[in-house]
This record gives sequence, structure tokens and C-alpha cells, in this order.
Amino acid sequence: MRWLALTLTILTLAACATPQERCEAQATRELNTINDLIDETRANLQRGYALETRTEPRVGLTFCGGNYGHTRFCTGTRLIERKVPVAIDLEEERKKLISLNEKKRQLEAVTAEQIARCAARLGT
Repeated sequence: MRWLALTLTILTLAACATPQERCEAQATRELNTINDLIDETRANLQRGYALETRTEPRVGLTFCGGNYGHTRFCTGTRLIERKVPVAIDLEEERKKLISLNEKKRQLEAVTAEQIARCAARLGT
């Protein structure tokens, strides 16, 4: 549910962006993802464990409308997200960080070319 709201917000903002901004956002999308993964991997190494998001149902009481304006209690279920510590292999995490950094270096060159093409195509 949360990702849906985020996606709709991003799509709404993207509709307001200029063609240049949309082109650059498209060009930098993969690089931004790699940067996020690098940040997460570094944080995992610093902590010594990963954090996994788990969605759990919670049942609680809420007020419901009844007949003739009377209210009553009803049970309702909502989903909550919790971050849970998870053990990781630190050596594998270091290897992953090295690999991500290499991929980042490759993508930086490709992204720079794509942004230059955006600028050339859109005349900025």
C-alpha cells in the first residue's frame, strides 16, 4: 500500500517535470538504484547485520457506523511494517560492495553519455 502511494506521487511529479528533467531522470534511474544499494550495503557492514522489512497484520478495535446513527465497535486488521535484524555473511557483503562499486563506475560513464544526449536532443 505504501509503495502504491509513493509510485503515484512520483508519477504525478514526473508529469510536472520538463522534458529535460524527465530525460535526465530516466538516464540516472539505474545509477540511483546502485547508489542506494551501496549505501545499504555499507550500513549493513557497519552494523554487522542487515535490516529486513517484514509486514505483519495487527488486529484492533475501531468504531463502525451502525443503524440509525448508532456506533459500535468492530474489529479491523491493518498491516504494519517492522525492521528486523538479520544475520549476514560479512565477507559476502564486502564482495557485494566491491561489485556494486565497479558497476557504479561503469554506469557513471553510461549515464554521463545519456545525459549529454538528453541535452543535445532537447537543445539545452
